[in-house]
Amino acid sequence: MLGKTSKIISRKPRHTFFLGGAILLGGLTLFILYYNHSIQKKTQDEMKRHALFLQNELWNMNDGNLKQYVDIILHSSQFRSARIFHQTGEIYHEQSVEKDLGHVGKALQKLSLIRDIPYRIPLIHEQESLGVFEAIQINENIYVYAYSLLVVLLLAKIWHSAIAIIVSRQALHENNLQLKQEIEMRVKAEAELKEMQKIALRNAHAAGMADIATNALHNIGNVLNSVGVSSETLHQTLEKSKLTGLIKANDLIQKNKASLGTFITEDPKGKLLPDYYLQLGQTLQGEHQSLKQELENLTKKIGLIKDVVNEQQKYAKKGEYNEEVSLKEVFEDALQLQFDSTQDFPVKVVKNFAEIPFVKVQKTKLVHVMVNLIKNAKEAMSEISPDERSLTLDLLRNEEKKEIEARVSDSGMGIAPETIDKIFNHGFTTKNSGHGFGLHSAANSMTEMGSTLRAESAGPGKGATFILSFPEALWVK
Repeated sequence: MLGKTSKIISRKPRHTFFLGGAILLGGLTLFILYYNHSIQKKTQDEMKRHALFLQNELWNMNDGNLKQYVDIILHSSQFRSARIFHQTGEIYHEQSVEKDLGHVGKALQKLSLIRDIPYRIPLIHEQESLGVFEAIQINENIYVYAYSLLVVLLLAKIWHSAIAIIVSRQALHENNLQLKQEIEMRVKAEAELKEMQKIALRNAHAAGMADIATNALHNIGNVLNSVGVSSETLHQTLEKSKLTGLIKANDLIQKNKASLGTFITEDPKGKLLPDYYLQLGQTLQGEHQSLKQELENLTKKIGLIKDVVNEQQKYAKKGEYNEEVSLKEVFEDALQLQFDSTQDFPVKVVKNFAEIPFVKVQKTKLVHVMVNLIKNAKEAMSEISPDERSLTLDLLRNEEKKEIEARVSDSGMGIAPETIDKIFNHGFTTKNSGHGFGLHSAANSMTEMGSTLRAESAGPGKGATFILSFPEALWVK
């Protein structure tokens, strides 16, 4: 949204305004007609009353009485003059009263809002015409006044509307300028945002590749540790090999080849050779079996290193290969990778493997997760006596959560409550020689495979359990 909301000036539809004006004008016209009719009727009734009185009393009035009566007429009504004509045209009496209209009244009179209206009524007594009674009334021209007022109101409304339109157009112009500026700013901001997103994407990709490389190095380091142990075992086996004794025994036979029978039957050293060869065969067979086993283990570990490298190379590709995996076999492989390194680190291993289905995950990644957990468990028990060291591996089905759980439990140093929520954070470690990447990488690997990794501990000195949970969607049915 734009940073500032534009003002909206509301206007009533024009047809509503004109309809209201027409209704008002019609109502005012009807009122004016009724009002004017009432005034005229009242005036005519008054004129008739005065005419009736004059018809009966005119012949009996003198000038004084007539003048007094005309004064009464002028002061008791809106008439400003009155005249009485004889039937011959001779004026009996004429009298007028100039009424002060004031400045406003005079202005209204100039505008024709006040006008004079004459009234004439014949005077007849006993069917004889006596003359004519004439009076001039001051009458407000209500039509002109009302319509003028209406025109003034309409002009005021038009003026107000015109001012509103001007103000609206000015406001609209200002809003358009502001909107244009905001659009330009938004376009610029969007361009900057896109550039920042590109930079962030490049940085994220670089960070992701660095994270993958670190993860690969960490996993390779775990395997190389076991490879080193296997290499050391091979070296010690070869150094202690009985092959040297075999060569010496062969040298004796070579020196006494001409009298070999006498040498074996009569010479003290020769008498020992048959038994020595029998024992040597068994010993060399054991050495051969040990070397073969170590070479197989070494080949498997080198294969894991290759898998780690291949996994890193395939990281940028869409999707990763999942396979149907036996969690029991994965546990055994992880133990095998750590087995050589436990020869100098005695620990009791307890396996509780329930019958559970296979799961569809990335086997190499899962092996490295379990190797890391077993390695951490061993390190957590390094400061306790060998008799107290216990590593428990559990495979079970959690029916309530519809999950398969693989648990790695140790009897080691345990985890403090304030620390347990941080152990999966990158860079967080409780070990002096640790780098805080193993558990972070393991948790990320589990998330990538649609699974979870969590930790439980009763507190320091009470051991810890790491739980790998595989939802039902990953089960092979």
